[in-house]
Amino acid sequence: MLEKVIYWLADILLPQNVKRRLSIEALQESERKTRAIFDLTYQFIGMLTTDGILIEANRAALEFSGIKASSVLGKSFWETPWWTHSSELQKKLQEGIKKAALGEFVAFEATHHDQNQVLHYIDFSLKPVKDEAGKVIYLIPEGRDITERKKQEQDLHDAYRQLQEAQHQLIQSEKLKMLGAVTSGVAHELKNPLTIIMMGVEYLASTIPNDNKVASQTLRQIENAVGRTDKIITSMLDLARSLSLEMKGEDIVVALEEALVLLQNEIQKSQIRVIKEFNSGLPQARIDKNRMVQALLNLISNAVNAMPQGGDLTLRAYARKFSEAGADVGNRKDDIFKIGETAVVVEIEDNGTGIPEETLGKLFNPFFTTRRNAGATGLGLAIVRNIVDLHEARIEIANRKDSRGVIVTLELKIKE
Repeated sequence: MLEKVIYWLADILLPQNVKRRLSIEALQESERKTRAIFDLTYQFIGMLTTDGILIEANRAALEFSGIKASSVLGKSFWETPWWTHSSELQKKLQEGIKKAALGEFVAFEATHHDQNQVLHYIDFSLKPVKDEAGKVIYLIPEGRDITERKKQEQDLHDAYRQLQEAQHQLIQSEKLKMLGAVTSGVAHELKNPLTIIMMGVEYLASTIPNDNKVASQTLRQIENAVGRTDKIITSMLDLARSLSLEMKGEDIVVALEEALVLLQNEIQKSQIRVIKEFNSGLPQARIDKNRMVQALLNLISNAVNAMPQGGDLTLRAYARKFSEAGADVGNRKDDIFKIGETAVVVEIEDNGTGIPEETLGKLFNPFFTTRRNAGATGLGLAIVRNIVDLHEARIEIANRKDSRGVIVTLELKIKE
């Protein structure tokens, strides 16, 4: 009330020129206060025309990215250094300005580089400012640095993922222990009868006349069946065994070469051409070399079996840096690799018959096979998956998109 009385007396008693001077001084003082609040605000704030021209930017926004006001004021906001690192964000901002100019509040997550070129996550919004008639006359862009919050969210997500993995590994470990105990008992009970059967087959083979073709063929069938049963038991024991890995930094190319040497006879017999595309200077992969060679043997052997009439077996080894968590995942296990992490990648590609799409999701299931008539047990890929999971690695098997054949992609963590 006292303030209103003073203004009323001043309006009556003071000369016009004095009143004008006091009004200007009050306006200037108000502007100084507004500017002080504007510049001292922790958040990034600016002012745009309705067509996106930047006419104000506070000190926090300018100093964050090391920008001088003279270099950005009067420019289209999307052409300023805050946005030029991403054409996708520039387009999103332009669309947002159009919506805000029509009176809509716009918000989305953006990224800005600081003055050291470190990328920060920003909670960004555009607020329309209207006059008394309801017409939009300005737009207020506002940004809040949420990088620390994003990091905490990522840490929480990683911790949750690690908890899930630990739980999964514990369950798998208990299952494998149980399977191992059962399998060991079954294997002991089966090995002895199988040995007796094989001794009987050998004895009968030595006593049956050579011209008794029916008997000889029957004995061969029994021998093959016993051999296949023994192979299944051995594979089950391998799958169920609690693997104690000796993880070290190893050259993945050396592991690939060792697997190729062990399969040299099968490769030559099938007249398969091996194409090697190994990048030089690869970081060492963090692996148990013996177990990884075992996995590579299974994968390369499957590729060879898919080309009985010959073909090209292409082996690649290169490094990949992930720009997004879980990037390039397809139907592989998500979020093994974090943003910015590098993986050693192995690709095994054949130009064989390919795999029916309806069976792709079943390939790692124990005892699933499309080659049972050829003596396959269906445990090879289950063993591979077990080895890959123990390495905290990632594997995908997919049909080639451009032509016939299959490509296996294996991504391994590097030695830190």
